[in-house]
Amino acid sequence: MVLRVLLTIGLILMGRTVVFGQDASDAGATPQVRDEAAVNPSPGASLPEETFSEPSSSAQSAETKPIESAEQGVRGMTFHGQTSPVEYRTRRAVIIGINYAGRPDQGDGVVPLRNAENDAKEVAEVLKAHFGFQPDDLTLLVGEAATERAIWHEIAKAEEAAEDDCVLFYFSGHGVLLKSGRQNTQGALLPYDVTCVNRQPEEHTTIGMEQLVKQLSKSKARHKLLVLDSCASGALFGRDWRNDGSDQGAHDPSAFKASGFQAIVASHALQNAADSARAEGGEGHSPFTSALLKALRDRANLVGDQKSFKATYLFQGMKIYLDASLSSNQAPSCGWINDSLGEFHFTVRGKLPEPGVPSEEIRKCMIAMVPGTFGNWWFDESPWFHPGLRFEILKETETTRSAGQEMISVDEIEQAASKALNRMREAREHSPSNDKVRRRLEHMEKLRATSDEQWKSKAGEIVASLNALAEAADSVAQQPSSALEAVDFHFLAVLQHALRKDPVAADKAYARAIEKYREEAKTTIHMQAMQAMCHADHGWFALDVSRDYDAACRHFAQANSVFGADKTPASFKTFVFCRHAEALQRQGREGAAEEQLELAKASIQSVDPRGEMPISAAFYHRRAWLRMSSCKFTKAVKDFDSSSEILQALNDRAGLGGIVNREKEILYFHNLHGKAMATRFLGERDVALSQYRSLYGKIVDLFQNIRTSESRESNYRQTKNRLVERLVNTQERIGDCNLFSYPIDPSEAADDYRRALRTCSYLPAELRPRFQTRLRYKYALSLLIPGSAAFDPPIAEEQLRLAKQELALATAAQTSAAGNPTAPSKDFLSTKEEGNVVEQPKSAEALAKQTNTQAVAANREHLNRIGEKDVAICARLAELLMAVANHPVGTAPSDCEKQIADQAAELRAILDRYLDEERLDRSLTRDEIEAALFCLRTMIEELDQPLAELQEQRLREFQLTRRNDIERLLGYCRSARRGRQESLQFARPYFDCAVHSLVALKPTNSKQLLEIACESMTGETHRKPSEKVISLVVYSASPASYVFLDIPGSTSSVYPLDPSINVEAIQAAARSKDRLSLPREVFKELSVAAIDGTPVVGLWRDEVRRIGSDGQQAVTAMRVGLDRSETEDALDARSSEGEAGARIVDQFPFRLPEGVVVFRSTDAQPSTPVRETVLTGNR
Repeated sequence: MVLRVLLTIGLILMGRTVVFGQDASDAGATPQVRDEAAVNPSPGASLPEETFSEPSSSAQSAETKPIESAEQGVRGMTFHGQTSPVEYRTRRAVIIGINYAGRPDQGDGVVPLRNAENDAKEVAEVLKAHFGFQPDDLTLLVGEAATERAIWHEIAKAEEAAEDDCVLFYFSGHGVLLKSGRQNTQGALLPYDVTCVNRQPEEHTTIGMEQLVKQLSKSKARHKLLVLDSCASGALFGRDWRNDGSDQGAHDPSAFKASGFQAIVASHALQNAADSARAEGGEGHSPFTSALLKALRDRANLVGDQKSFKATYLFQGMKIYLDASLSSNQAPSCGWINDSLGEFHFTVRGKLPEPGVPSEEIRKCMIAMVPGTFGNWWFDESPWFHPGLRFEILKETETTRSAGQEMISVDEIEQAASKALNRMREAREHSPSNDKVRRRLEHMEKLRATSDEQWKSKAGEIVASLNALAEAADSVAQQPSSALEAVDFHFLAVLQHALRKDPVAADKAYARAIEKYREEAKTTIHMQAMQAMCHADHGWFALDVSRDYDAACRHFAQANSVFGADKTPASFKTFVFCRHAEALQRQGREGAAEEQLELAKASIQSVDPRGEMPISAAFYHRRAWLRMSSCKFTKAVKDFDSSSEILQALNDRAGLGGIVNREKEILYFHNLHGKAMATRFLGERDVALSQYRSLYGKIVDLFQNIRTSESRESNYRQTKNRLVERLVNTQERIGDCNLFSYPIDPSEAADDYRRALRTCSYLPAELRPRFQTRLRYKYALSLLIPGSAAFDPPIAEEQLRLAKQELALATAAQTSAAGNPTAPSKDFLSTKEEGNVVEQPKSAEALAKQTNTQAVAANREHLNRIGEKDVAICARLAELLMAVANHPVGTAPSDCEKQIADQAAELRAILDRYLDEERLDRSLTRDEIEAALFCLRTMIEELDQPLAELQEQRLREFQLTRRNDIERLLGYCRSARRGRQESLQFARPYFDCAVHSLVALKPTNSKQLLEIACESMTGETHRKPSEKVISLVVYSASPASYVFLDIPGSTSSVYPLDPSINVEAIQAAARSKDRLSLPREVFKELSVAAIDGTPVVGLWRDEVRRIGSDGQQAVTAMRVGLDRSETEDALDARSSEGEAGARIVDQFPFRLPEGVVVFRSTDAQPSTPVRETVLTGNR
């Protein structure tokens, strides 16, 4: 909302007046956030003026550049669709809707419907008005006109269609399954004049689905589409058919050119289809057709005028609404009737208008459904903005503004909020017994007027009072004036959500609130808007707290549909779409997540086409972090830059004397933070370090600035706390650069984590543990790397002790909050196990007698309690390194060795479990993947004994363990890549570790190493050649490089290169005529191979090491003929000139025997390979 509006309302609540331009104080508590989450403002924080105010005249000046495509590195709101319209010669349609009212025999089992005829009429109007269907080519049959004969007649006319035509058949009415004489069933649609015997339709009076398909198949039309809104409509697919799968975009030229026969159906063969929505106010349409009409409008407005979209793209849009409006007993689907590949296309003729909604209703919703600014959750900014206050605004606000004007002025919000508060105060004065109004006002005042330290206490008091009333909610003795309503349960859920002490109770409170909203929506439509807000809050809770991503997706879908997309404010829709995308992304459903982002972008374009407002900055910021999670680092950087450009422009437009808005500055810092992180994951560790340190300086400057101007800062405490969070997180990330990025620098990392821990002292006490616990584990880890100059086990041990203590205290607090304060806390501090009290040892002698079984078990339980996987991995690795430091392998007693082995086995089991989860749904974050990679590399490189010191039995065990660790490491390397070339730089050091470790095990052949080399050097999955070839690979790494040679049926070996042949030497040789010498054994094997003419496929080009390319410009690829009599020098001479005159800068970097021909591994194998060589440039 608007900064001064929030200040006004807050001060009104406290009985104060405000003069704009003067300072105002604020208070609240700051919730904990992590750096990749949205930048959640603290309770009581203010929203910037630009959020809902209209652009100033200066914003329209010639100097203001409109947003362009963000995909191209600058801001923009562009959409993917066909740039020129898809044109059919004729668009034909048969539209049928039957309510079955007024039939002669109403007792024959055909139950009348309410909405079918209205469905058909609306579909026909939309197709004619906005999708190019001409009246003469569209037939509408409704009611008694839709007889069996009339329907078959229109279907027969469709057979007249030409090859460049399309045919659409829509039916809304009854569908049934009929048993035929062959004891199988077929689906049938019921015309108006269907006849029934014993309440069963006679087959010859129905429209059989199988016959319908046969008749339409006779049509020559390029594309045919059936849309059936009836029970049992899925029987249409009682044949081989292909499901809709995942749609890849609005338009596909090949899908338009190919013929296709598709269907979209409302239910499966054995399911019923609803005639009205589950919630009241179904808009006169069935849920299926309502979703169809909304998706037609949404998709049309998304792709734009004169553009087209596919039937599957339409269905993906329908699912957004269907998921929220249908029960689990109805499952619509979309698919192809036969093996055709083409798709029916809808071409847009102008923007579809939103359905007529009174302008005053839209304005009220825009005010009452305001989400947080910059993509934040509203409660983090304005906890006093009680759902009861929002509902009061919905009930009474008057406005004369146009419904098409999407921006809300400062005065309008100020007037609405002031009127709502005044009405509540008047109600309290005139009706002192009205406990509901009194209670809500008190709650808003409590949350607005408290300090950071008091906020949680006050919130807890409110929760206790509401819980007491909730327990009596069903009591007949309870007075109606004090009974809790939906808005009260909503507020209770939000408070429990924010406190994070009892997630189960919060979830139940949300569910109860939604149920109450549904009940109360029967008496007032305004409750649907509040229900949408509650679904959005519940979805955020499921995403951020309970991590139930299925529930999050479900609630976000309902949030944008329960009130109707046409009435839901764009700012609210944008928040929901972005958060829905985040939930989908965490499920590994990247395509669906991108779809939600496209919808968010379309919503923003309707209110901010020039991309000048905070809503656009928030969108790019949120999309950037989602792309970070998908390892799309380059695109993420572009989005961070786009968001920052908007924020900088907003600051420039504010000018001198403008209201200082710290939200913009903090979001700007978070963009810089994200950009530095993306740079690090692109492999540029040193550049990222420089960016982080520059950011750290900017935050410190602002922090010092607000401390010196505390009296003039609104929301001082919240701004200070959030800046401290940024400082801590930035210092932590600098430490991560030094600890996790190759080459590691444990000394610098330890110092960075130490400094971050010191900065935590500036945070409120209740916020410190979550920051400090993760930092202590990382700090301890940096102090326990064997051989490091920072190696300091005593300090590390103290940090581990403090981390355990903080986690134990946090767990005890959560247990107490859950209503079980006396339950034993199973952690390393507790002396209770399974309810049995164990005496604490009183002396050193007693302590010596006590086994460490309980301590080990308690520590295991403590580690299991860590929720964040990256922290859990770091904690377990630190514990393992601590045990090794205290009892080095080979010197410790046998029981200690066993304990170390058990700890290592548990850590490996956890890594295996995480990797299995990742393979199933890509559930791991980039931090979690990096922690696993670092852990495995440390275990491989630092923990195991040298091979020479092991006995034969132990050697076999060691080799097996090492091979398994290598496989784990490779599994996480592949997860780190996520199939993206730009992730190679980040993953390459870990691939190198796997190669060095595997070579050390002296493998019997080089086949696995060939596979690893292909993945790590090219980013492609290794595929064995279809013909018999010799594989020759040059693997460049530090501290050693190798040649891998694989000759089918013969040699398959690994050859370490001379130390002088390092990465730099190989790079130089690939760009000059001065080639290097192969190992003698390799040269000899290749000389033998040349005799029989077996082609040699070489892999030497390295995307990461930049070998085989000049790194600056594309190089022309050439094929040069080669006779066996030609020497390599002669080949060099011919290649230097080049048949096309190109300079050769990309060649195999080693001298080869005469007659040996090397092909680049990514080139196709020619039929006569011995006559050619390939000198390649960029791929």
